[in-house]
Amino acid sequence: MQLNAEQILQSTYELALTFYEEEEFDSAIKTLEKLPTTVDTANLLGCCHAELMNPVEAEKAYLQAIENNSKDPTPWHNLAMLYDQFFQPFEAKQAYEKLFKLKSDDVVALFEYACVLLQLNMEDEAYDVLKKAHQLDPYDECVIINLAVILCHKKQRPRIALRMLKSALAISPMDAELLYHVAITAWDMGEELTCLQARDILCPIDPEKCAELDERTGRQNWN
Repeated sequence: MQLNAEQILQSTYELALTFYEEEEFDSAIKTLEKLPTTVDTANLLGCCHAELMNPVEAEKAYLQAIENNSKDPTPWHNLAMLYDQFFQPFEAKQAYEKLFKLKSDDVVALFEYACVLLQLNMEDEAYDVLKKAHQLDPYDECVIINLAVILCHKKQRPRIALRMLKSALAISPMDAELLYHVAITAWDMGEELTCLQARDILCPIDPEKCAELDERTGRQNWN
């Protein structure tokens, strides 16, 4: 059965996608260069260049994808992540804001945006973004941890922070990051018993994190 032109283009794109998924980025780029520029081909080309640490070429490809379809949120998200990856937080902030005009309920993107805002020392704005992400997904551990850190150290509301962390820990009781932050927050509040209980669970799971906790608290002997 002979393929028509559209099927050939789709087959070639799928080959490029397979190369990308198998981390054969140079082969993916060579394959994509045979195709007409569309939002999908340009976006995938940008991803390949980003993986190869070619930020200029990646940016060019993402902008080409946006030019092809400015209403597609995916290249805006990839462009924002690219700027963040290569230490351009102001540009990342602008790209995330464009993204959220198209898609405002992406919890992962909201978390990434909050991290960019923290880089820019915009703690209040980051807190508001994390609250929105938490409302969308109350069980996202990364959101909870970062929200708790801001509550504890910026908002002076450690009890609320500890309550949030404990609620997340009830769902994922063996999560090392959650255990660490429960222990640290409890220690800062003077709740040594809660800190010790979290540490006892943490140490067999992640000895390095346990050592970090001991260094952070200045406590070596917990007996």
